[in-house]
Amino acid sequence: SRWAHIDCCYNFEIDKNERVPHDFTDAHEVVRVKDAASRSLEGSKSMSHPGAVVLHYSGTAVKPWKLLWEVHERGSENPPKLLVTSVTDLPTLQDHYLRDGDGMRLEGYKDRVRLWAAMLEWLAQFAEVACRLQCETGIDVVKLVQAQQDADVAAAAATAERKRAAEDCKWNWDRSSWARSDARTWQAQ
Repeated sequence: SRWAHIDCCYNFEIDKNERVPHDFTDAHEVVRVKDAASRSLEGSKSMSHPGAVVLHYSGTAVKPWKLLWEVHERGSENPPKLLVTSVTDLPTLQDHYLRDGDGMRLEGYKDRVRLWAAMLEWLAQFAEVACRLQCETGIDVVKLVQAQQDADVAAAAATAERKRAAEDCKWNWDRSSWARSDARTWQAQ
């Protein structure tokens, strides 16, 4: 027979209870409650969301990869800056977030402690994988991300310059004084 549903533990949207409450099921609540119980019994060092296999970061606020960048105002012309320059800086960044908390990143969420724990868990896993990759291959993922971001900024600037140049060279009959005078002459004949 064909399957038509995947259990929420394989795609657990961590902020679904607040963002899409009408779609938050009893199965979701079981995972959420296990997290709350483990947090109160074991403190914040336990793995977040026991029972969830894959955490799904939906919505716009709970994006753990944004922990790598400075807080950035939406619509700002300047691209966000990475808070680290290499993989070796990641443990310091983790320590900063463990010490200082989420700041205002999760303001408005009722389940802020649980969501922050999930974001820190992602950051720890990212740091572990990035460090391992650097040790085994010499590839610094943070430097690759920075190089790609720099290339994206340069490409966007080049595109904007080409667009500006094309608009400057575009023939505009309405703005041309000789075209308007010739049109009047043609109409008079």
